[in-house]
Amino acid sequence: MFSGLLFHTLNGIRGWSWCVHTKIDVAKIMSVHFEKRKFKLFDRDHDYTLVIRYKEGYQSFTISPVIGGRGGATITPTYSESRYITKRYKTRFAVNREMDEIAHKQAKLESYKDKMREHLKNM
Repeated sequence: MFSGLLFHTLNGIRGWSWCVHTKIDVAKIMSVHFEKRKFKLFDRDHDYTLVIRYKEGYQSFTISPVIGGRGGATITPTYSESRYITKRYKTRFAVNREMDEIAHKQAKLESYKDKMREHLKNM
């Protein structure tokens, strides 16, 4: 209902996820946390990863081999209601600042929701 009102632009570089959004809708953020990277093959100077679970559905499929009989493969369509967005940051301060900005915008969106509910209740 409140989707599309408030957006946030992510500052980090691309992480491990397939989703490459840089401008995200604050209302669609389901959870946010960060991790210190343990394995760094690329981007070795970016020690932290911000992980955002984002409410945006997508379709995909899995291919499973069939053993026995005539053989072949089974294709199974799948649907997921959320996806992950990951961004990498050089310092813990930078990733915490990003998380604080997201939390501030989510609080602002909640206040908009409360004002709207109050307005509708008084009508």
